[in-house]
Amino acid sequence: MTAAEPGGPAATAAEAEGAASPVAEAEGPTVAIPGTEGLGMTAPEAEGPAATGPETEGPAATGPETQGPAMTGPEAEEPAVAVPGTEGLGMTAPEAEGPAATGPETQGPAMAAPESEEPAVAVPEVQGPAVTAPKNVLAVIAPHVGGRTAGAGLAALFPGDAEVTVVERADENPGALRAAHVVITALAPVTAEHLAAAPELRLVQCASHGFDYVDVEAARDLAVPVCTIGSSGAEAQNVAEQTFALMLALAKQLVPAHNALVEADWALPRLQRSLTELSGKTLGIVGLGQIGREVARRAVAFDMHVVYAGRRRVPQETEARLGGARHVPLDELLRVSDYVSLHAPLTDDTRHLLDAPRLALLKPTAFVVNTARGALIDQDALADALEKGALAGAGLDVFDPEPPTPALRLLRAPNVVLSPHVGGVTRETLVRIALAAVQNVAGYLAGDPPRDIVSGPTPAH
Repeated sequence: MTAAEPGGPAATAAEAEGAASPVAEAEGPTVAIPGTEGLGMTAPEAEGPAATGPETEGPAATGPETQGPAMTGPEAEEPAVAVPGTEGLGMTAPEAEGPAATGPETQGPAMAAPESEEPAVAVPEVQGPAVTAPKNVLAVIAPHVGGRTAGAGLAALFPGDAEVTVVERADENPGALRAAHVVITALAPVTAEHLAAAPELRLVQCASHGFDYVDVEAARDLAVPVCTIGSSGAEAQNVAEQTFALMLALAKQLVPAHNALVEADWALPRLQRSLTELSGKTLGIVGLGQIGREVARRAVAFDMHVVYAGRRRVPQETEARLGGARHVPLDELLRVSDYVSLHAPLTDDTRHLLDAPRLALLKPTAFVVNTARGALIDQDALADALEKGALAGAGLDVFDPEPPTPALRLLRAPNVVLSPHVGGVTRETLVRIALAAVQNVAGYLAGDPPRDIVSGPTPAH
């Protein structure tokens, strides 16, 4: 496994992120993951010395929509396997909780808002390829999510027969791209040009729930499957927590309260008029996939009423477990909700899903929360609504583009709580994301059908 540097010699790679995923485990020697005794979870052991590839500044790599891995298991009595790149944090790689099983969904009325992060495609079925060694993997890790440092840890999770090259742009090492059997990408663009330059390519794996940074149409034309980590649930818990962090900050006016106090301003008389509770309010969830359901579960704990919009209605028993959640058309959801939380994938159909006409359907006392993708909302239309007082506020963890430019009006809009796409990037979440992505790729290279295909050939069952 090598971590390629632009214009320089390759460096060996070592570090780890991860995500639990119900996919075939990689071939080769394995090591126990501390904190998972009795659960039977192992992580593939990298061969050779630990890497010392050049580090890049910035946060640890996120898995994309990156939505995001959670794990805090007890420490093992045997020697712990350190997660590279997290020195000083005391991190080891325990096993994530498996994804919650979901029953078959029943067909409901057609909706503009998609239900989950992983749309289904009806295409010919294929098995995994019989790729002869070396199995060339190109790991493309965007600089703003950790770059080569994070990529080295991802590479260390692969079995010894995989030849992993780590880059920060897909075209950074043309030879490695040309020889790649698999491209695994963490929020780094994979364009039609990149795909055309990779004649040996068999699979594109997104280390995230989202896939909007891959040209899925070009991949489909080349019969190259594009996969996510959707079924792993790696990001679901953390993104749901971030959603409620934003909702609570809005309801309790935490940001203006804090800002006032540090200026010696006892703002209680002024803020009291706008303080509110979550209990008894209606939460509208747009997209009841893995993440949306985790948000709904927490809403029930807060005694909220849940309505949801999506392409399909979930089984009645699922609705019952989610406090009697009701499936409604999107426009009705917007009219009745006190909080609207977005958990849909970004596609051509969902871009600017909340535009000016739809935002106008919301109550003036309603709040909008977005932890999915920034382009799901027309940001100028949202700024207009907030500036006119047509909405009570907005909590945003995602932007279009990212990072946002200083010209973004929402940075200065009233009654907003903002965070820099931190949903899904806790230390625990990163471990689950990396494990889920690597396990899917390793299984595919070993001949198993891949999971969570969003574009391209569907595996045989």
